[in-house]
Amino acid sequence: MTDSLLYHKKANGKLLITGEYYVLDGATALACPTVYGQTLAVQRSETFSWKSFDNLNQLWIELNEKNSNSEAGKKLLEILISIGEFELKNKYQMTMDFPQEWGLGSSSTLIALLADYFSINPYELNNKIFHGSGYDIACAFSETPILYSNKDKISPEIKPAVIPEAIKPYCYFAYLNKKQDSREGINLYRNLGDNKSAIIHEISSITKELIKKQNLEDWIYLLGKHEEIISSSLSIPRAADTVLKGLPFFSKSLGAWGGDFVMILTDLNSNEISQELKKLNLNTIMLYNSFLV
Repeated sequence: MTDSLLYHKKANGKLLITGEYYVLDGATALACPTVYGQTLAVQRSETFSWKSFDNLNQLWIELNEKNSNSEAGKKLLEILISIGEFELKNKYQMTMDFPQEWGLGSSSTLIALLADYFSINPYELNNKIFHGSGYDIACAFSETPILYSNKDKISPEIKPAVIPEAIKPYCYFAYLNKKQDSREGINLYRNLGDNKSAIIHEISSITKELIKKQNLEDWIYLLGKHEEIISSSLSIPRAADTVLKGLPFFSKSLGAWGGDFVMILTDLNSNEISQELKKLNLNTIMLYNSFLV
């Protein structure tokens, strides 16, 4: 039987702008899909194979009927086996268009694409495998930023959101040259116990108020307030107090604090921002419109 294309689709990566950690328990979070992501292609075949390529077209996962070449491959096999509709046939190829260390969602795009291909609930699959909040799954096929709340883990509330055009020219994203493992921060969060309702309410209120604001000063104020809540409740230092200390602009940690990307809000131009970041050997800086959907 000749190979024929059964499926070809791209899933977006993600950035979590507000609601870090507390999104796990229903806080309303602002999340944005990125222009970068992963693409899954499936070709008909009587035999099974899987190949995943990184942004440099280097093979990093290879899986066939008999074995895998890595721990990542073994995890992938676990995911596939957990899908009742999966059969040991067809050729799968995943292609990533961002450096894996950026932390934009190699796992979430995988889950979203597999769930879409097999026509199953992506949140059920995510809950079974990774136990995350699911905001990253919601970003995968979204064409806009979203307000996300997972009070219902299997059927979360997802609403389209709009980042004001007046804010975008002042909004940049810088990579901290470090991929952060989210599990450490999540463990700290889980150790807080069950008394989180007041903070969840406050973070949700900030998120909803934020997207109504049209000027830079209000965004800096509200996101600064959000930073203080996360930092003080989890005893995690802000990027502005550690790796970006002393820089002449506002910065906000994103996602798992301590690595990956930070958000910068400033009326400095991109050359001025780049010069400041280069002093800290930080060379990857993105403008809003070149990075986010």
